[in-house]
Amino acid sequence: MAEIQEQAILATARADLIVVATHGYEELPLEVLIWIEGWVDKRHNRPGTLVALFDELNPPADAHAATQSHLQYVARRGGLNFLTPTSPTTEARQEGTFESLAAQPANPPEVLQGTSHERQSPVRSRIDE
Repeated sequence: MAEIQEQAILATARADLIVVATHGYEELPLEVLIWIEGWVDKRHNRPGTLVALFDELNPPADAHAATQSHLQYVARRGGLNFLTPTSPTTEARQEGTFESLAAQPANPPEVLQGTSHERQSPVRSRIDE
């Protein structure tokens, strides 16, 4: 079991996208907390995103607050972006939600800056021209 756990920790430390799906009404299970503590400091601020998914879009007020707050803290510690979906009835766009990300202007990664994002026509040539 320890070998599988260590493999999961190392894989997560290298991952670009980490998804935690939970009910969110109770504290995260001890095994999940151990997993998180195992990879968070091994990331060394490697870019990535932590996504928190909860089983209800319209939970009672503050039902997921403690879990969401803990996962936001983990994201900050690991140098990760943090995203979580919000209820479709939520009027205000909150920082760190899918809706707030969608509302932001598209900024290509540094490696793609200066390249065209428009589809270009293929170059057509014929041998007999």
